[in-house]
Amino acid sequence: MKNAQILNMAENHIITEQSETINNKRKSRLRSAGPGIISGSSGNDAGGIATYSSIGAAYGYKLLYLMMISIPMLVVVHDMCARISSTTKKGIGSMIRKRYGARIAIILVIALFVSNVAVVAANVAGMSVALQLITEIDYRFFIIPLTLLVWFLVTKGTYVKVEKVLIGFSLGLLAYIIVAFISNPSLLELLFGTFLPHIEISGKFFLTAVGMIGATVSPYIYYYYTSAELEVSKSDEEMNECRFGAKVGALWCGIVAYFIILTAAAVLFTAGINDINTAHDAALALKPLAGDFAFMLFAVGLFAASMIATAVLPIATAYGITETFGMESGVAKKLDKAKMFYAVFTISLVLGAGLILIGLDPIQTMLISMVISGILTPIIVFILMKICNDKEILGKYTNGRIANIIGWLTVAISAALVIAMFITLVFPI
Repeated sequence: MKNAQILNMAENHIITEQSETINNKRKSRLRSAGPGIISGSSGNDAGGIATYSSIGAAYGYKLLYLMMISIPMLVVVHDMCARISSTTKKGIGSMIRKRYGARIAIILVIALFVSNVAVVAANVAGMSVALQLITEIDYRFFIIPLTLLVWFLVTKGTYVKVEKVLIGFSLGLLAYIIVAFISNPSLLELLFGTFLPHIEISGKFFLTAVGMIGATVSPYIYYYYTSAELEVSKSDEEMNECRFGAKVGALWCGIVAYFIILTAAAVLFTAGINDINTAHDAALALKPLAGDFAFMLFAVGLFAASMIATAVLPIATAYGITETFGMESGVAKKLDKAKMFYAVFTISLVLGAGLILIGLDPIQTMLISMVISGILTPIIVFILMKICNDKEILGKYTNGRIANIIGWLTVAISAALVIAMFITLVFPI
């Protein structure tokens, strides 16, 4: 009898240990997905929402295929960033300086700074406007309190706390998927738009395409993601978890963007509303057509996305500048241990909010930022491709055949769209 009890206790202990191991693996995998989900969610910011909404309103379902093309691009780029950070234990700013020298690294990070400040401005406006939509109080009253909230969250919280809050806001993006389902999209047009390419030889089309690339495969994501992964020490055995998180974040970003376009196509384009300049316009246009529930969900999604981006963009800028100049960086570090990192973060945030407070048009700042992002995309992806094919740097984690095909296609397609955009701007068709 005693032997049976001992055996039973041993079996229970083994089962408990196995259960704990499985739970720990699940937690590790979910934990590793954090930076990927946050960077992916930040891509669907106020500028992204406005871009995707305007695409759906202007073209209907016809350009859904562009997002289907962008998703594998984003997955591969995220995966490359994951391998770079996990293998080298360095962010992309440090790697560019090491591989291509300080001059190129500084030029890129200056362009990133200008672009990011413009996007921060658009997102400070975005989250303030979202609260105006919900409360009917003028958005300008929310600008300073929300900016201070973001600053306090990042400078006073640990990285783990910051990450948990941002992941919580990421769940708010589910609102766009729900809105798409209740918008009654045309299944036939959806299938045609998703799988049959539509191309127009016009300046408007190429501007739209570059804007989508700039909104989806945004350069600041590379700086944020490679550095955010370093905030949590990783062993070589955790490489798969790191890459899993990268892919989850990329897929999440692409899926949400796809459904934003789908919603605008189903509701706005169908109703003949083709001119949408901001996420605010999109939300207001939805209200009489899709009802108060869809309107409120859209506003909630706008607030969540803008809040994430308002935090992530200045962090990405701070990572990029401090890494490029070889300074201490990281949200996990205290203010006195990474003074320049937090100084750059604060300056980026204040400048972005300041541009809106002085009355600068958020639409124009958003457009400028999207164009700069679109132009930077082929350059930085090219650099990522060179790094990820260098065996001296990544060893056995260099790109495989599929990653190389999709990566070089990303460079070629984004570069071709940028060139076509400039040509059609100089010689209108």
